Parts: sequence; C-alpha cells; structure tokens
Amino acid sequence: MYVLYVVMGIFCLVSGINNLFYGDGSLAVHYFLLLLFCHMIVFEFLKKPFEQKIYLLAAPLLMLDGIYQLFIGKEIFAGIIGLFFGFSLWQSRHRVKR
Repeated sequence: MYVLYVVMGIFCLVSGINNLFYGDGSLAVHYFLLLLFCHMIVFEFLKKPFEQKIYLLAAPLLMLDGIYQLFIGKEIFAGIIGLFFGFSLWQSRHRVKR
C-alpha cells in the first residue's frame, strides 16, 4: 500500500504541475490536494501522523473540492474521488485521535 500511495503522489504532482501551466487551474488544485492526501497517508504508514489540525483543514478542503468538481467543474470522476478521499481523511483523523 505504501508504494501505491507514493506512485499516486508522484502522478498527482506531475498532473498538477501540468494542469497548472497547460490546463485547468481548478483541476491543478484538485491534484495538489490529492498529493497532500497521499503525503499524509504515507506519513501515517511511517508511524509519524500529522497533528489533528492538519486533518481538520485537509478533509473539508478535499470535500469542498469534490463538490466543486462535481457541480461546477463538471468532472464527475474527480469529484467522486475528492469526496471519497476527504471522507477517508476525516476517518483518519478519528483513528489518529485514539
């Protein structure tokens, strides 16, 4: 799983930079938020989780980005992924809390 998140993070970084310069800016923000998600999960695997404040910031940002991509950006797949990962970060916050 660790390797999967690292590869997904590299993909999100490259796609975010590509969309930042040559594509849609809102999709670049979406990829950078997914990169933040991958970074946080990788650090959980390394047993060095972030503080809960970071989770409380990143989870609503991913959920809002998912809603934006679904209804305004018309990127259905990106919206579903954003909502799913935002909910996953919210659950991670509860797991780190214990």
